[in-house]
Amino acid sequence: MKKINKIFFSVTIIILLFSGFSFSQEAWIVSEDANSRVNPIEMNSANIDLGSEIFKKNCQSCHGEPGMNNFLPLVPPPVDITSEQMQKNTEGGIFYKITIGRGGMPTFEKTLSDDERWKLTTYIKSFSSDLLLNENQIKLNDVVIVLNLDTADFSITATVTGKNEKQEVVPVVDEKINFYIKRYFGNLALNQTVLKTNSLGIAKVKYTSNIPGDSLGNLQLIVELDSKLYKNTSVSQQISWGVPTVPENILDQQAMWGNRSMAPWWIVLLYLSVTGGVWITIFYVLSLVLKIKKIGKVAK
Repeated sequence: MKKINKIFFSVTIIILLFSGFSFSQEAWIVSEDANSRVNPIEMNSANIDLGSEIFKKNCQSCHGEPGMNNFLPLVPPPVDITSEQMQKNTEGGIFYKITIGRGGMPTFEKTLSDDERWKLTTYIKSFSSDLLLNENQIKLNDVVIVLNLDTADFSITATVTGKNEKQEVVPVVDEKINFYIKRYFGNLALNQTVLKTNSLGIAKVKYTSNIPGDSLGNLQLIVELDSKLYKNTSVSQQISWGVPTVPENILDQQAMWGNRSMAPWWIVLLYLSVTGGVWITIFYVLSLVLKIKKIGKVAK
């Protein structure tokens, strides 16, 4: 019987893996009508910024940060939105896929309006070309982010500079920048709206209080440019503005739920009932065995 169960379990796993693999390899067919739909949203910086915010709230957790290839290993796997696989889709095709969804990707037809889905499409397609929206913008070299922490008002100031063709240090102007606090399952954004560097290359944000840190209150601050020009430009620094926290290890007590005090009363009662029932059954079976043995001796 055990052998049959093992075979059945193995066959089930193989079927599930094979079906998942087949599904991931299946082409996502989009009708000609859907592919040919024209995006009514203009491709400009304002709409791209709005699309970027929609992407961060609804898509980034699975597709990862643009250009980083840190998407989740789902079936079918989500792809980096900057990849050729994503960019070969038409705007109409992307809008259709966002609307309908497939596999691990949910449908956004009810959660995002048509306008939001088109703005999201605009943001995704903004990575299809290296052409800059602002023709006067020149890419700088050796771009760095310097942080200044003000403990008086708990503000964080980032100054972003780079070098021009003459090797002069100049500010990086009008580039999106994000401030994060590193957490276990992602990063906590300190700026809730789109933030850009000013004419001096400076951006400032207020620290959010009451964020749990380690036992000393230390937190990891991450500041990065959200820019097609300056991909992967970031700086990380430890700050001690967090609330000192000693995390509770639920495995300290090797008991059900890790800690008996955390278990609901009905779970404890159910556990004791099942355990008690098992032991009663064991003793009952043992008593029957002893009776059978005693009857056997008498029969002899």
